[in-house]
Amino acid sequence: MTNARIVVSVVAFLAVGTIGCRERPCPKPPQTPTAGRVSAGDRVAAMLSVHAYAYHGTGVLPRGVTIASLNVMRLARAVEILQTDSTAVAPARRRRAIAKLIAYGEHAADRADQEQLIDAAKILLEGRQSIGDLLGRTDPRSIEVHALEKVLFERLTALAIPGCGPDQFDPANIDWTFNAVVHVTAKVTVALDPGEVARRIDPQNWDACSPFFSPPENTYIASCDGVASQACPPPTGNDPCLAPRSPSGSTYHADRFFEHYHSSTGIDADFKDMLDVTTTQYKFCSTDPDAPCAAPDYQVCYALPLDDPSKPSRRLAGCVGGVPATLALDEGFLTACKDTKPGHTVVTVSKKLSFTDPLNTLGADAAYRIMAAETTESVAELACCPSCRIEVYP
Repeated sequence: MTNARIVVSVVAFLAVGTIGCRERPCPKPPQTPTAGRVSAGDRVAAMLSVHAYAYHGTGVLPRGVTIASLNVMRLARAVEILQTDSTAVAPARRRRAIAKLIAYGEHAADRADQEQLIDAAKILLEGRQSIGDLLGRTDPRSIEVHALEKVLFERLTALAIPGCGPDQFDPANIDWTFNAVVHVTAKVTVALDPGEVARRIDPQNWDACSPFFSPPENTYIASCDGVASQACPPPTGNDPCLAPRSPSGSTYHADRFFEHYHSSTGIDADFKDMLDVTTTQYKFCSTDPDAPCAAPDYQVCYALPLDDPSKPSRRLAGCVGGVPATLALDEGFLTACKDTKPGHTVVTVSKKLSFTDPLNTLGADAAYRIMAAETTESVAELACCPSCRIEVYP
């Protein structure tokens, strides 16, 4: 595998076509010549580009890794996509991008990198707020870059989604070592009650609310095993059959939960796996040290179990840069706790990931880190998913 086509996946989710219970009464957003050509994959690629340029400019990525070796979308094209995206959660995505570009731009060691990141942020701001106003009296060099990004996000109130926010956001915190398990955490506070948040973070609705898992049906409870394949790209037509859904935001256990993740612009990956998923109310299914409550209002726990030689493989397909790859570990949780502020909910996210075959290049590890960070941070959009995109049940 070459650095030019490295890909990393943090989660995986599938498409089997739509079913009748999906209700999408959302009004169509206004189309422009550019916005009409923007796909879910483009939105993912745009945010991966933001991460790559930001991390590269501040030396976060391994020494020797270049933007060219990551093969990410050009930052100018990423800005264009984010600027013209007219979906309901697009403001939250732009808000994250602006905060990251400014924070890492202010900390960039090279003046050219600094100017490139800051100029991109100015374009996305579109005159709503100035960088000077956002920084205020804060000396950007006196505060750690992760903390600065958090402050900037919370000051970007002009891009808050009406009725959701988010009000607060802790960007991805990544624990990792070369060729080892990567552990990513993030946190977001939204102006919705826990019941509404539960419907949005329910794994059955990930495909409805995030471009990583689009289009439906890409995440669902399965009633049969799929057929494993080593082909790249993964074949279609051999995915598990759909089982009856549980009501959105309800408690359930599914030992066969099918997910298909694919990203094909720049950093690309394609994985199909069968997870074990449990959702709970008022109790933990997995310990969450960052949860601000003694018992969660709702929690989602998922894991990719080890394969049993006597049973069909749970790893149905995996490709990284067009080369077969296998997830050794994919597990995590999303926890929703009622905030101290009435009508608000805090969502914490934790994800661990590793591969059976080591990603044995510096570039691959860098792409791995970028994909993990964006997948985890996208909870900011997941938690604010429009209600019209969630299935409606009696």
